[in-house]
Amino acid sequence: MSQIHTMRPILFAMIVLGLLNSCIDHVKRADKNSSLTGAIAVQLWTFRGDLEKDVPGTLKKIKDLGFAYVEGFDVPYIVGNPDAFRSTD
Repeated sequence: MSQIHTMRPILFAMIVLGLLNSCIDHVKRADKNSSLTGAIAVQLWTFRGDLEKDVPGTLKKIKDLGFAYVEGFDVPYIVGNPDAFRSTD
């Protein structure tokens, strides 16, 4: 095996570790007064099948999993009336 092929995994690992370190530094420098500092959101697309059947129940399930923030996607029950969707508990 050539030396280039054996170096690829090492180079890839170094790039990934560099990117992770950069992200960690960014979070450390984030505004400590921000309500989103350290928060993890979930993409609602992940729960699209459950949302089609039961929006309030699925949102409760997501909240019970510990997620306080979500990222929506382009479906009528979210984008058609975002204020009503936001107030769904």
